[in-house]
Amino acid sequence: MEEKEVIQLLRHYRHDLMNHLQIVQGYLSMGKMEKAQKKLTNYMQLLQEEGKLVNMHAPAFVFYIYCN
Repeated sequence: MEEKEVIQLLRHYRHDLMNHLQIVQGYLSMGKMEKAQKKLTNYMQLLQEEGKLVNMHAPAFVFYIYCN
């Protein structure tokens, strides 16, 4: 993977994270605590699943999943 591709992947990841945080912020500003909590819980579960994938010790497979 070249530097430009790594930067593009990081940009995508940051963009996705910002979207999730903005949704949670919106729910909180509207007083919708349960929706904010559910969104955070769902995102945390997603991160845990990604963590399992990354920790599989199969770099070629992880690379394929993240880059396709």
